[in-house]
Amino acid sequence: MPPHLFFPSKMEHLAKIISNKPMAPDARKIQLRLSGSLTPAQPGQFGHLRLDDKNPLLRRPFSIYSIDRNKLEIVYQVIGKGTSLMSRLKPGATLNILGPLGQGFQINRSNQLSVLVGGGIGIAGLHLLLKRLIRAGKPVCIFIGARSKSRLYCLPDIKKLCSDVHIATEDGSAGYKGLVTELL
Repeated sequence: MPPHLFFPSKMEHLAKIISNKPMAPDARKIQLRLSGSLTPAQPGQFGHLRLDDKNPLLRRPFSIYSIDRNKLEIVYQVIGKGTSLMSRLKPGATLNILGPLGQGFQINRSNQLSVLVGGGIGIAGLHLLLKRLIRAGKPVCIFIGARSKSRLYCLPDIKKLCSDVHIATEDGSAGYKGLVTELL
């Protein structure tokens, strides 16, 4: 397993915030430093985050956006009390994370072309898969949908990895006007 897909081996641990920056008006990318011995994390897996022991909110699941050695990135939409509190966390603060959880994506090595489809904040869960497919030399076509241009989360990062990107917005502010499934 390549070192860029590793996660601390114990399931629950603290992660220190490196950065917590806006990606869009209502979305942020948080970068965390992990410590400890490492185990594999697969594309499609997620971590359950808890802000701290004093916070009465339950853990929340977040897709693993990117992982490289001991740095983990999560993209999240600020929509409720928990993510609003999370958006105000500064570098140096710590989060409690449980993971990696979930089965992850199965990659069929014999596919001639992989087609990825995601919308809104759900596109964050496909980023690590896209990176893995590109690294394996597989051709990829990706379809991204959102309500509007301002909600095309992760688009700049995806365009850096893949040239075959198709966009749909419900309001027509970017790409095809309509649902991403209609464009597909």
